[in-house]
Amino acid sequence: MNRELFLNRITTSLGRERINNAPNRSTLGVPAHYADHPFGQRAQQGDLPSEFKFELDLLGGYVEVVDTVLAASDWLTQFLQPHQNETVVTWNRSEFTGWEVDWLWGNPNVVAPGETDRKEISPELLSAGIGITGADYAIANTGSLLLTAAVGRPRSISLLPAIHVALVRESQIVARLGQAYELLFKSPIASSINLISGPSRSSDIENDLAIGVHGPVSVYVLICREL
Repeated sequence: MNRELFLNRITTSLGRERINNAPNRSTLGVPAHYADHPFGQRAQQGDLPSEFKFELDLLGGYVEVVDTVLAASDWLTQFLQPHQNETVVTWNRSEFTGWEVDWLWGNPNVVAPGETDRKEISPELLSAGIGITGADYAIANTGSLLLTAAVGRPRSISLLPAIHVALVRESQIVARLGQAYELLFKSPIASSINLISGPSRSSDIENDLAIGVHGPVSVYVLICREL
C-alpha cells in the first residue's frame, strides 16, 4: 500500500489532521526538583564518585577510585596480572585517549575487535575472559554505567566476557539518569544505549537468581579524578 495513502487513512479514522512535524514541547530538560534532590529523601554518601561506589557495592560490583592517571594505570596493571593467560578484548585504543594505557595493546593476549571492520563476532571475543571499555556516563544514584555503541566500541565487549572493566572519568559521573540523557541527546543518538547496573542477573526460571547468564559475572569500575 502507498505510504501516504495509508497514513492519511489513519488520520481520517482518528478524526484529526495529519501531523507532519514533531510538536513543540513546553517543558525540556530535567525538572528542578529532580536535579535538586537526586538521591530522594536519604542523605548523600559523599561526592559523586563515593555515591556511585556506595550504590554499585550494593549491587555486587566493585569500584576503585584513584586520584591520578598514573594510579589508574598501575591499578589496571595489577588487576590484569593474575589473568595473564586469558584473552582480553577492548574498545578501539583511540577511545582511551588520556588514560595512558598504551602499554595494554603491547600484550599479545589483548585484542581490540573494534579496530577492524568485520561484522561477525571474532573468535577472540567469544573466548575472552575480560572486556575493557570506557563509558559515556556513570549514574551515581543507581550505580549504573551508560555505554553507547559506535564504530570502535562494540557493545559485545561489555556483554560477552565474564569480567567487565570500565574506565570512568570523574567528570562523566552525574547524579541521575535524566541528567545523562539530557547531555547525551545534545549529540546524534547512538545505534544502541546500554545501561549496566552491576553483574548480570536473571531469575526468569522459577525465580532462581542466576549471575552472569546474560552478561558478565563481575563488573569493575575504575574512576579517575584527574581526567
